[in-house]
Amino acid sequence: MSNKFAAAYQIDSVTDLGGGTYELTGVIVDNSLFGYNAENVEVGFAIIDESLWFGTTNRWKVSEIISASGSSLDCKVVWDDVGTIDPNGPASGNAAICYVSPNNKLAEIPSQNLTYISEIVQIKLQNIDYRLNIDDLKTISDNVNNLSTVSGSTVTEALDNLLGYTHTQSIADNIWLVNHKLGQREVGVTVYDSSDEIIYPYRVLIADENNLTITFNTVSVAGKARISR
Repeated sequence: MSNKFAAAYQIDSVTDLGGGTYELTGVIVDNSLFGYNAENVEVGFAIIDESLWFGTTNRWKVSEIISASGSSLDCKVVWDDVGTIDPNGPASGNAAICYVSPNNKLAEIPSQNLTYISEIVQIKLQNIDYRLNIDDLKTISDNVNNLSTVSGSTVTEALDNLLGYTHTQSIADNIWLVNHKLGQREVGVTVYDSSDEIIYPYRVLIADENNLTITFNTVSVAGKARISR
């Protein structure tokens, strides 16, 4: 399976096949340099739809590819979000589709030039790993609910550390060396400037299970990087 894929998916029609399975037909739109198309899509990819009528965004998983030719994609999807399935099913219209690694982390955050994807869908894509992990860690939160500290940290800090690591770059530089000590190569990376605005670096290089390098063209930047499991 490709470890990079993020594009817009314009859903033209939705068919309820019963049993929680839906058939989607539509077109892949990618304005990035990668030029992804329907033929790059594989079973297991995530689709984030947006219902303007109901004001919801939901995550679905590609369970079967019926046909993929050029930009045209016809596939089956099943519910893959937190909580019970949305009874309205996937919404037609502009959506997003991306590769998700086995531990539910995005391998690639959609670039800003994916103008077909709304801001709310982009935010959900960038934070979906937090939603899933926080849901999975609910029992841990319940167990430590009455404690003031966990291993020298507050409960909130302890749960935050379980989810990942925050690197602070106080001195502006065009290369950030991040020692996250998470013990795995598959991590999600979200970068913020000193104004807490999300920014997109030129490249993120995974050095090993505990270290990565974030590079910004020729501009020196200060800020933070959130590394998620």
